[in-house]
Amino acid sequence: MKPISSYITEGQKIIIPKGLSVDEEIELAVVIGQKCKRANECNAMDFVGGYCIVLDMTAADILIPKGFSVNEEIELAVVIGQKCKRVIECNAMDFVGGYCLALDMTAADIMAHARRTGGSWLIGKGFDTACPVSKFIPKADIPDPHNVQLWCSVNGEERQNANTSDLLFNIPHLIYFMSQYITLEPSDIILTGSPPGMGPVKKGDVIEGGIVGGTSLRFVVDAE
Repeated sequence: MKPISSYITEGQKIIIPKGLSVDEEIELAVVIGQKCKRANECNAMDFVGGYCIVLDMTAADILIPKGFSVNEEIELAVVIGQKCKRVIECNAMDFVGGYCLALDMTAADIMAHARRTGGSWLIGKGFDTACPVSKFIPKADIPDPHNVQLWCSVNGEERQNANTSDLLFNIPHLIYFMSQYITLEPSDIILTGSPPGMGPVKKGDVIEGGIVGGTSLRFVVDAE
């Protein structure tokens, strides 16, 4: 799977990012025509039709896929406000539209295997309901995103409590780096990193998190 901004059509130029070595590979691409989940091989072709990107916002709970071991991670997320490409760090904050809280639900067992084998992080980080978010937070409500106290608890027991000042990379650097290779679109969300203390969750757990004195979120964990 590739981000939306990576798709071009005949007549458009392929632009190789500076410093990268790129190979060409011809492939037949399958274009999905309707939303599907766990399609059987015998009827999988019924879902091939036209291109669509689907974000399922109807699920009220976090749903752990069968056989997965999943950790919670609270993060401050940046919401992009306008389309941008090759942003320089000194004006990167101009492209921030606001913020939200995000739970970066991570399949720890899948990720461990991916790290050992050099495999993809897609399933470990991108299964359905893997990124619950809070309501939108206007940019003006967080004057300094690098000094925000985040907390997260599971079943009322605090697990994470730390400040965004401890993050390894600041927000301008994240936007700068990503935009060198990927065009950022309005409403794109960038997760900025999680404090220590994250841990496993199971069916029936209640995850709560927030900004001290500010926005909070609450999600119930379910499992297949």
